[in-house]
Amino acid sequence: MRPDHVCIAFFSASLAAAAAAPAREGTPGLSLRIETERTSYSLGEPVYLTTRLSNSGSDEARFLAMLNPVDGMLTVSVRDPKGEGVGYVPLSSRDGDTPPSPLPPRGEIATTFPIFFGADGWVFQTPGRYAVVASFNVQGGKGESRVIRSNPLEITISDEGAAAGRFLMEGPAGLEAGRFLVWRGGDHLQRGLRRLRELAERYPASPAVDHYRVALGRSLARPFKNYMKGAVRPADYARALEELGRARDEVLPARVRVEKYLGQATSLLGTEKPAEAAEALRRARALVEERAEVANFREQLERLERYGTGRKN
Repeated sequence: MRPDHVCIAFFSASLAAAAAAPAREGTPGLSLRIETERTSYSLGEPVYLTTRLSNSGSDEARFLAMLNPVDGMLTVSVRDPKGEGVGYVPLSSRDGDTPPSPLPPRGEIATTFPIFFGADGWVFQTPGRYAVVASFNVQGGKGESRVIRSNPLEITISDEGAAAGRFLMEGPAGLEAGRFLVWRGGDHLQRGLRRLRELAERYPASPAVDHYRVALGRSLARPFKNYMKGAVRPADYARALEELGRARDEVLPARVRVEKYLGQATSLLGTEKPAEAAEALRRARALVEERAEVANFREQLERLERYGTGRKN
């Protein structure tokens, strides 16, 4: 059998095994689905995963609704084109003291998060087909614990723009660049910022450049405490607007578009342009109302809306 046929067979077996998992584990009525907005990405392009937990049962379910891996209850498994596990561990974790939440019959909760870069570095390092599956540890209100496994998901990393992707990910500077893209900031990540600036100069059409511009714009729209220098860098609203305005909406996933609009609104309010800020907030609200997976931005959105209303009066 040819080596490429072996890889395809191994990949298919991985997906089949993942698909069979829900029959062995789970909680009646609850199902977990994972998806991405596209099935194919260029090498080095940030990939965001959406998780959806639905209740198809007739009874209300109560559990800790923490679908982001940083909360420690959801894990993501990734296998590369050779069928080898590359894993995904988030860069950071967070503690929460959140009580169990109700999920009514036919209800759904969702969230979206980056999986292109984690604690071990870049996840999708070579072109090919990757197999992704997620597991959610359901912690109920009475202390019970069950595991729900998701559908298997295939993500294709194309060799389109591979030169840009390899340049972005290469070496220690590439690791810092990945951290900046995930953290949405980090003035101390100087090597990573230089790499991203060089990426924008050499490969301006790369989708990763649009993600860089949103991350940089979001960072510039707020002050940053650089502990290495012992100084606070103030917000630079004008430059933030310049960077955010150059990011193409058509290549950005919904979550990143919301971040772009909120960053623009913040900067426009900071430069005394409440009418233009209101338009940016309108675009952000349209996405928040339409997509359950970006509902976690609602509080920030409403805070900016209240502030903007106050600026008008």
